[in-house]
Amino acid sequence: LLAALGVFGVASFLLAARNAGLARDAEGSRAAIAAESAKLVRSLYVSRIGHAQASLASGDVGRARRLLDECPPEFRGWEWWYLHDQTDQSVASYFVPGDNAGFVAPSPDGGYLIVASLLGEVLRYDLDQPTNAPPRWRFETPVWLHGAAVSEDSTRVALLNNQGRVWVLDADTGREQTSFTVPGSTLPGRTLAARRLSFVPGARQVCVVGAAGQALFFDADTGELARAFPVHESEVVGLGISGDGSLMATTSNDNLVRVWETSTGNLLAQLGPLPTTTTALDLSHDGSRVAVGQMLGAVTLWDWTTGVQTVDAPGAQRPIASIAFSPDGARVAAVGREGVLRVWDATTGAQFS
Repeated sequence: LLAALGVFGVASFLLAARNAGLARDAEGSRAAIAAESAKLVRSLYVSRIGHAQASLASGDVGRARRLLDECPPEFRGWEWWYLHDQTDQSVASYFVPGDNAGFVAPSPDGGYLIVASLLGEVLRYDLDQPTNAPPRWRFETPVWLHGAAVSEDSTRVALLNNQGRVWVLDADTGREQTSFTVPGSTLPGRTLAARRLSFVPGARQVCVVGAAGQALFFDADTGELARAFPVHESEVVGLGISGDGSLMATTSNDNLVRVWETSTGNLLAQLGPLPTTTTALDLSHDGSRVAVGQMLGAVTLWDWTTGVQTVDAPGAQRPIASIAFSPDGARVAAVGREGVLRVWDATTGAQFS
């Protein structure tokens, strides 16, 4: 019996030693795999840095920024920060509350900038002040914002949230002058009933469009509904008004673009349909051309008076979030959901670097 116990004890000892050896081998294998994985991740980081540098050298700032954003934070050294600074082509930067930039609305007189976060906080920055100066005023709205606009004389600011509430503020003080709710903004199952708004130059009115397919015009002083007319059979996603307020253009989920006489609601032209979903629109200051952004990033320009498509610029395969003509109509700027701003010659379609 003692001999049997001795043999069993020796066998158990050998088995335990063998298992310990296997465990050490397994741990060594895991460590080797982890080390190899870390090397691969590091190599990928170096590769992205190299490609980002090459993209910057070729003028493709958007691709460089995307490559840098894909780099793991724990690997980002001085070289990452150096290239990251090179991708920032802005001449000034301003704080956005909560890192949720929703809308930026410059005043027509060039004196200030309205910055609105998606979460409802609105700031006014005076452009003649240092960029690190505090905002002139701050205004908060409940729930999410869907639009911000400045009147043609730069004295008022209008805000629209996702519950169809509109505020008209004094641009100097940020104090509320009037507020009202867009009829139909609480349609069952629709949280995006009111989508876009704009002041109507010369009329002291605010125009709101959205899910109901109508353009609604409100008195900017009292908030009373002045008039309305249908513009599309589906949700309106883009609105542009000419500099004198006589013309307006709209686009919707039907991928059509329509141009209207603002005072009467008469349809003047219909363009399209475009091959992909439209997401943004602007009308030139003189009212002669329409710029449309699409879901796949393309930008299309029309001379609506002739129906001729003057520019069809391919995009970055990301939806266009906002599009605008320069005041003189010479250029068109559009920003995509990837966060890259692109500028085109409005006549030739050539993209500026």
